[in-house]
Amino acid sequence: MGDYSDLSKEELIEVIEERDEVINSFLNCREKRFFDDPMLSNIAVALDKFEAPVLITDSNPENPKVMYVNNGFTSMTGYTLDEIKGKNPKILQGEKTSRSVLDKLKTSLVKGEHFHDTAINYKKDGTEFYNQWGIEPIMNSKGEITNFISIHNDVTPLKQREEELKRSKKDLEDQINQKNQFFSILAHDLRNPLNGFITMTDLIGQKYMDLSMAKLIGMISKLNSSAKELNELLSNLLNWSRVRTGQIELNKVDQSIRDVVTKVVSLLTPQADSKNISISTSIKPKSYAKIDSFVVDTVLRNLISNAIKFTNNGGEIKISFNDEGIISVQDNGIGMDQNTQDALFNFSNRSSSLGTNNEKGTGLGLKLCKDIAMMHGGDLKVSSELGKGSRFDLILDIN
Repeated sequence: MGDYSDLSKEELIEVIEERDEVINSFLNCREKRFFDDPMLSNIAVALDKFEAPVLITDSNPENPKVMYVNNGFTSMTGYTLDEIKGKNPKILQGEKTSRSVLDKLKTSLVKGEHFHDTAINYKKDGTEFYNQWGIEPIMNSKGEITNFISIHNDVTPLKQREEELKRSKKDLEDQINQKNQFFSILAHDLRNPLNGFITMTDLIGQKYMDLSMAKLIGMISKLNSSAKELNELLSNLLNWSRVRTGQIELNKVDQSIRDVVTKVVSLLTPQADSKNISISTSIKPKSYAKIDSFVVDTVLRNLISNAIKFTNNGGEIKISFNDEGIISVQDNGIGMDQNTQDALFNFSNRSSSLGTNNEKGTGLGLKLCKDIAMMHGGDLKVSSELGKGSRFDLILDIN
């Protein structure tokens, strides 16, 4: 008989189908290296030289037993013929193996049909891999199925590349969306403060001599408000851009939460005093956590500023910190309905409500805070009731 070691996959399957009696004799032999029949030896050599992993079972579609695997199968899975012979091929299956693929496999075996699919399988050492395999029934001259032969392929690198391409595509889409949001915000939100500047400066330049001192002071006050609004917007846009593009590197060090909160409160006390709002803190002196000062400072400044903005004159703001790593900023201000809360962190919603003294905002602060908190490994949550106030919880990743 000729040498079958150079046969292609299709040619080898044809030989196996045509020589069912020879195959059955081959499968029943315990040690293929001791074959007396040259043809059997050639088939054994061909299968073992065939780089693609090959597995052959008996004809039982409900509970097939392994009768043969080649060296390629052993190299791929780690299972030798002695270890897997007589066992169900489901030994390769595990928790992440697709149930739908297995159902399709069982149906194909019962019907004696061709099967081809890909699913996560597990090697002998427990390593996951993507197994792409095809199964063909082997029939005798009577048309009866005597065995099933399957040819396998580890396509894990291909799948990993596909996942990388999906992630790259999503990242690119996110970057495009962020760029569009950035320019949309610039075009929309910069217009008002800049228009305010242009209008006021034009008016002052044209009618300076005709304006009273009180009128001039009022216009300068409006210019100052526009400048502050513009500065807040640009600062938030810059920080948001840095967060989204990964330009901010976290530097978590042990810090006193009480000291960090006290520092931010001292900066915002004049703003609170202008509305006669009291700010109290309830934080233990020895409350320490590994935090990034930029993250906590930025978020707290926004949260406390918002609390002042939406709290009536004479109101109060309470700041606390618990053992679970949550800094809470609670006010007794005007509160929010559920629809407002649901849209609060949505970048597509750039609306900004006026404060109790008609203070303006950019509508970006809380969205920025949410992103920064999540970058820190934490989160930002809100609970509020219309007319009773709001509470914002900055959840820190203190672990």
